[in-house]
Amino acid sequence: MVRQAWPRLRSRAAVAAVPGFFAARDPGHEALTVEILGPGRELRRRSMKFGGELRVTAHKASPTQALPPGWCQEWRVLRFIPERASSNLIQAINKVCIDTDAKTEQCRNCLLMPYTKSIVSAVMSVLVMVGAPVFESAEERPLKVLCIGLGGGSIPSFLVDMLPGCLVDVVEVEPAVIESLEAMGFQPDDHIRLWLEDGAQFVCRAVDTFAVGKADATGPYDAVIVDAYDADGCVPDAFTMADTFFSQALAAGLLSQRSVLVTNFLPGTDLGPVLSCQAEALSNRSDCLSFAIQAEGSGNLLALQVCGSPMRRPTKAELRLRLWLAARTVESNTTCPFRVSRLVAKGLQQIQIRGKRV
Repeated sequence: MVRQAWPRLRSRAAVAAVPGFFAARDPGHEALTVEILGPGRELRRRSMKFGGELRVTAHKASPTQALPPGWCQEWRVLRFIPERASSNLIQAINKVCIDTDAKTEQCRNCLLMPYTKSIVSAVMSVLVMVGAPVFESAEERPLKVLCIGLGGGSIPSFLVDMLPGCLVDVVEVEPAVIESLEAMGFQPDDHIRLWLEDGAQFVCRAVDTFAVGKADATGPYDAVIVDAYDADGCVPDAFTMADTFFSQALAAGLLSQRSVLVTNFLPGTDLGPVLSCQAEALSNRSDCLSFAIQAEGSGNLLALQVCGSPMRRPTKAELRLRLWLAARTVESNTTCPFRVSRLVAKGLQQIQIRGKRV
C-alpha cells in the first residue's frame, strides 16, 4: 500500500526545514566533493575501443555511517581522457565500503554527481505521477528500467536500493567500462542485468522478444534512461534522430503504457528537434507529454517523454505542482537521502513541437 503525500506534508516539511537535515543524512552531499579533487591512487588504466583512455582512481572518503572496526570507505572515480585533449572528464563517482579482507562493495544509496540525483528524481516522480507500480514488490509487478550507458553503475544501483521491486537492464558499448566495474565496486545481481552491446541495437532486439513472448523477455520498460555520449561529448544521433533503430523501437512498444523516457543532454542543447523526433516515434500514443528540466550541478538538460500522463496540455504551474506532489510521495515512501521535491521541476521548460506547446 502506497502512502500518500498529503497527510505527511506538514511534518516532513518541518523536518526538512531544519538546517542541514538532508546534508547530514546524504552520503553524497555536495560538500564531500572536495575529497575527490586530488590525484588519488590509480587503480585501473585501460585503452578504450572508441579512442582515448579510461582511468579509475581511489580517494579517501569520510565515513558517513558507523563502520565495523577495520573497515573504511573510499571514493572511486572513473575518468575518460580523450586522445587529443588534456582534460580528465569525470564520468562516474562511486562510494565503496572496504572490509578487513579488502572486499569492496558499492554504497548504493550514494550519488555524489548532482546530475544523477536529478535523473533518479525525475524517473521516480514521473512514474508516481502516471501511476506506474513504483512501490510494488517484484512478485506483484516489477518496475522495469533500461539504462543505456553504464558509467560507474550508480544510477541502476541507486534505483534498486530505493525501490526493492525494481529490475534494471543496463547496456554499455565500451568494453573498458565493463572491465573497470570491480574497481568501481559495482556488482550486477538478481535486480541488475548487464549487456556489452550497442544500446540502439539492444532496444531493437528487446522489442522483438516482447513481440514473440520469449521467456527471458523483460517486457516493455516503465523507464528508459539514455545517459550516453560520443567522443565529442554529445548524445549519439542514434538516440535523437528520426528513422533510427531507437525511434523504431519506441514506435514498436519499447515503453509501457505508463512510463517515461529520460535523455541527458549538455547545457545549451536545442531540445525542440530531439523531442519532436521522439514524439513522432510515439505518435501512436495519445497520452504523451514532453518537457525538460535542468539537472543539478552540471546544468545539463533532461528531456522527458511521459506516457500515460493524466494531463493533456497542462500549464507550467499545473505540471510543476503535479511533479512536486509526486516527489513528496517518493520522499514519503523511500529512504532517499536527498530532497527529490527540490530537483524534480528545476528549470522546467515546456517545448514547442510543431507549433504546439507540449
